[in-house]
Amino acid sequence: MVMLAQQRLTGCLADRGADEEDIVRLEHVLGVTLPASYRRFMLVSDGCDGTTGTLWIVLYPISEVAERTKQFEKVVGLRDVVQIGTDGGLEAYVIDYSPDGPRFGAIPFVGDGLADLAWSSPTLDDLVEALGRI
Repeated sequence: MVMLAQQRLTGCLADRGADEEDIVRLEHVLGVTLPASYRRFMLVSDGCDGTTGTLWIVLYPISEVAERTKQFEKVVGLRDVVQIGTDGGLEAYVIDYSPDGPRFGAIPFVGDGLADLAWSSPTLDDLVEALGRI
């Protein structure tokens, strides 16, 4: 099954998905259950470095998510957020696990934290679709 995210994103590694064991290990390290849409994407394409519409999008491989999240927490000061990627510039793509989550969105590296959450979406597919319309 090809997901909307794979159809809209260029640069995805559809021949190299993440191992289920690596995803489970990441969930254990982070103390979260990753949303089904993100898990499905990563099982097919362990990361992405390309575009959707006019925006650049980098989704980190599973092996980088825990460390990137740790660094993001230090810089931005948010605890209930998992950083899954970036636009290559000033914004991080995240999964927000605050009481309203989990939800996908973009947060500036400098700003007011969750108050600046943009493109709040229930699934990775919805986030990619929203970013592609910009």
